This record gives sequence, structure tokens and C-alpha cells, in this order.
Amino acid sequence: VRHDPLFASAAIQRNRIAAPGAAAPLVALSSIAQAPDESLEVSFCFGVGASEGSLVLPAGSTLGDFAARVAEARGVAGGRVHVLEAGRTASDPLRVDTPLVPLP
Repeated sequence: VRHDPLFASAAIQRNRIAAPGAAAPLVALSSIAQAPDESLEVSFCFGVGASEGSLVLPAGSTLGDFAARVAEARGVAGGRVHVLEAGRTASDPLRVDTPLVPLP
């Protein structure tokens, strides 16, 4: 763990995915589609009221990039959000570098 780049101080500060149990809003991924220019069109539901939103991210974006953009766009205090992916039951900050891929 000591030499894992995910646990470096700078990486922890950049990670916008909240740890389990942390007070942070929930963002549930609804769909990810690749546009003709290879950018990613990401739809999601935000917060308890499940307001819908969408973002366009560059090709090669990660879950961490998505979390950071949502936190910034929604003005989230503390800057961290729980990201719920399809087929998963909890947010996992260790998935920060997981690439976003189109969902079937």
C-alpha cells in the first residue's frame, strides 16, 4: 500500500469519489454513450431527489473525472460524491482510475 500511487497524498486530494460512510451526495450513472467524435455522453441521477443531469466528457475519461465534473457542476460542498455504477451496490474511491465505457 505504501507505494501504491492511489494512496499518494496528491492522488487522495484529487480523488472526488467519496469513501463509504462519508457524508456526500449520491450520483447514479444512468447511461454512457460514445458520440461520433469519441467523446462520452454521460447521463446520471443526482442526490436524494434524483434530479437528472448529463455531461460530455472526453474519450478516455475515468470515474474520477466524472465525479470531479459532477461535484464541480453541482457545487458540492466538500467536493466529493458517491458514484453508483450499474451492477454495483456501493461507491468505491479505489475505482477512481477506472475508464468510463459505454453501457449496453
